[in-house]
Amino acid sequence: MQQRSEANMPHTRDKASIRTGWEALGLPSSVFRRMCHQGEIALDNSSPSQQRFQALLFDCLCSSGREHPWDRMTGRSFRDLLCYFSWVAPQPDRLLIRTNTADRIASYLLPYTRVFSDGSHEHSGIPGMRVENFSARTIHLRHLPTGGALDLQDRTRSRDSRDMREGLRWELHVRAKSESEDRRSPAHLQPEPSLAEAAARKHWSHETSTFLRSALMVRSNLWFREQGAFLGRPRRSNASHCLRWCHGPSCEEVGRLLTAGPLRIPGASFVPPTHDGDVGILFRESAALELYTPG
Repeated sequence: MQQRSEANMPHTRDKASIRTGWEALGLPSSVFRRMCHQGEIALDNSSPSQQRFQALLFDCLCSSGREHPWDRMTGRSFRDLLCYFSWVAPQPDRLLIRTNTADRIASYLLPYTRVFSDGSHEHSGIPGMRVENFSARTIHLRHLPTGGALDLQDRTRSRDSRDMREGLRWELHVRAKSESEDRRSPAHLQPEPSLAEAAARKHWSHETSTFLRSALMVRSNLWFREQGAFLGRPRRSNASHCLRWCHGPSCEEVGRLLTAGPLRIPGASFVPPTHDGDVGILFRESAALELYTPG
């Protein structure tokens, strides 16, 4: 685990509480300090457009199996990409993900599209995603329809911007073969979203659950390391999704983390399961999302 020094902890009136949140998130102190504002951990201060993008990313990365309509890539599925993550951290204007293979992750997120003779279409990757820039260790991505930003930072410190560019070029070369066999073309090479990409707007439009799903994405360090979290169909008629996981903390423990203490979601409440096999419910305003673990 990343070495962290208590001397680097942000000054706060409740240092013990902040430390608890820091340890739960498992972030380097330099990254964590940028997330603290006025003695609190600022996890949900991003713009509404960035939150729409983060909710979209949550839907993709926590999708079950190959159920997401854009999960068409050969090899890894969207949910498989989580195994490459070291941590996830919201920054003031973007989401930062540390990974051991930033170029490979980027190649899976960039979109390819096939348009059929009847005008219908299919996507592989996230429609509207583009490479914005490269810097040392980092590939900067931008989701054009929402304006949301994602930085994929490689764990290898020696990689400069040229290494990142060449690494992505190779990964895209490898992916292009399977995509061309399926007759999908690289939409990510176009400067603006195509009409087929724009037609997927329902996936990033604002919904009552957008804030909750964005909040869960930026807190995904709490469960993605267990490699088992995924979105399933909800049981309750008022719930939009059900977040399920197979190992790690209990439903009650996660519910408490999300609604009390330094990592709480503003305005959220939690109703725990009443018996074995039941689901917990995470509420915020009119949005509801189920939490379930069989353990």
